[in-house]
Amino acid sequence: MGCGASADKPAVAAAAPKKKGASESDSKVRYLGDLGAVACVTDDKQLGQLVLVAFVAEDGNTVFSATAPAGNRVFVATFSDDDFSNLKDAQGVTLAMAAVYKSIATECLKGKARISMQESICTATFNITSVKDAKANQPLTVSMDLVAQSFPQARQQYFLVPLALMIQKKRNNAEEKDKEIKTSRMQMQSVVWSASLSRNKAVVDRVQPVIFPLREQGAAQSKATAEVVAKVEQTERRIRRLTTNRAALTKPQLDSLYEEGGAQPYVHLPDSEEHHPHHRMPDDFLLDWIKGELPLKEGVTLATLSRCPTDPALANLYNSANGAAAQDVMKAFAKLDEWDMSVFDIEKATGGQALFTTAYAILYKLGLVSHFNIDDKVLRNFLSAVQAGYHPNAYHNSTHGADVTQVNYFIVTKGGLMDKCRLSKEELLAAMLAGTIHDYDHPGFNNNFHTRTNAYLSTLYNDRSILENHHCACVTEIMRLPKYNILQTLTDDQRRVVRDTMLEMVLATDMGNHAKIFSAFRRRIAEGPEWHEKKDDIFLALSMSIKMADISNCGRPGFLYLEWAKNISAEFYGQGDAEERRSLSISPFMDRRKDKTDFPKGQISFMNYVVVPMFEAVAEFLPPVEVALQHCTENKEYWQSQS
Repeated sequence: MGCGASADKPAVAAAAPKKKGASESDSKVRYLGDLGAVACVTDDKQLGQLVLVAFVAEDGNTVFSATAPAGNRVFVATFSDDDFSNLKDAQGVTLAMAAVYKSIATECLKGKARISMQESICTATFNITSVKDAKANQPLTVSMDLVAQSFPQARQQYFLVPLALMIQKKRNNAEEKDKEIKTSRMQMQSVVWSASLSRNKAVVDRVQPVIFPLREQGAAQSKATAEVVAKVEQTERRIRRLTTNRAALTKPQLDSLYEEGGAQPYVHLPDSEEHHPHHRMPDDFLLDWIKGELPLKEGVTLATLSRCPTDPALANLYNSANGAAAQDVMKAFAKLDEWDMSVFDIEKATGGQALFTTAYAILYKLGLVSHFNIDDKVLRNFLSAVQAGYHPNAYHNSTHGADVTQVNYFIVTKGGLMDKCRLSKEELLAAMLAGTIHDYDHPGFNNNFHTRTNAYLSTLYNDRSILENHHCACVTEIMRLPKYNILQTLTDDQRRVVRDTMLEMVLATDMGNHAKIFSAFRRRIAEGPEWHEKKDDIFLALSMSIKMADISNCGRPGFLYLEWAKNISAEFYGQGDAEERRSLSISPFMDRRKDKTDFPKGQISFMNYVVVPMFEAVAEFLPPVEVALQHCTENKEYWQSQS
């Protein structure tokens, strides 16, 4: 319920105080107090322009004020937190107060608040919405009483002072200015998208009856083809095991390990296909090209790298067959710094070596190879071993490793984490390597399956981050041999920093620890902007980076997301089949017989309760990654349209 504020009572604060532990108050501060004020101007045929202002007073109350500049009346409503919550409930608004404050700020900033002014009362109506429930749209009306006929004094108290504070905060906050520009651009794009959507929807409605049967037929054939290709690749791997490394087969495994090193075969559980790592390297010409062109020289961009190399020795090979193949890779790398880079294009151009090539390019582009004087041959050996250690799973394969490596690189660099946390070179190196190794030797079955089947690794790691511990331990073992040890030129202290940071990040990818890590991140965001002073804060920020990268496919453009969705469903169903063979209950969303119903529901639920909240929090911390939220909404709408 609103109550009229007297004209001589101070009604505005320089900044609204935060109340620790009060989520409603935090929301009010975030969406109103931190902005100084929000204002909305609308046109009325009789009264001319109507001005509405919402702000937080010194006593923490929420204040709404309205006036028509052509007149001399001022209308005001003041609410305590309890009063405002009661008003919301009385009007049947079921959404949380955070959604209420956010919607009020959004409606004002976009000029969408509906203002109605009478002789002694003025009302403002807002549409309360929530990103967590796209269908929710609940009106909330605030009634303001006439408090002043003496316009100049009330105008200063309820309009000039809060609006001046709003302008001051905008001027002092460069990030807010950038965000405002992006919001304006998004609004303009939204208009274009809306018109395009209406036009395209009419086309879809016309052609869908024809296309749908063809799409179903094509999907069935594509699935059959993928199964045949998988069997062919499986046969090729078996032939390779039988026809190569015959000398190694005569040696005990431990002798081979200590003499040759690199990725080693490991039998996780009888349900997974036996994996014998096959070390490969991309073409020397491609790697020499990357090495020679990165870091980028002045005036050179990633988009221009596909042209003839500047190195004369490499330029002579440019027109050869090797040069043509390498050029395709460099064209794909034009989007290395972008959110929508397709790792599938890299995978295709490199003949299945996207992980090696992507990690190699990133390490050179950031100048880390030269900074730590890493031997190029050792680096190539290491990346070859890591890539070989990834199993040919449907989802947790080396392509996924390359994807996470690139997205993690984007978040750390273009996303702004590197600058915000003032990362050291050691932390930066660890962050890039963590993405590369984070699913090394993943068998295609999750931690829960290992625990339920009492697998050896579940016993070894006491059911705690089973696979994540295994990934780290295996890569550490690889680096024990000098030919693979890319950290051998670092000091002991530097190696400790790199290893500790890598461990922290890789272990954070265990979704079993998601709630704990995410809650810590939300609390830390509320505490203040300085993230570089404490090691724990840097670890937390980097952990959130790799966590977001690990599930980023939900926030990527649709053509990338659907490919990953197809892959994860195939891996899920493989585990579900194994569970059924073992007479275990099939895990949620892993029963292939419920593909048409459960999988879409699972994706929507995962986005609503895990992906969107995390992306929103990271976007608050690093605004450039906000692009993921729009894609996530579109991908969620795809599944909703399928149900």
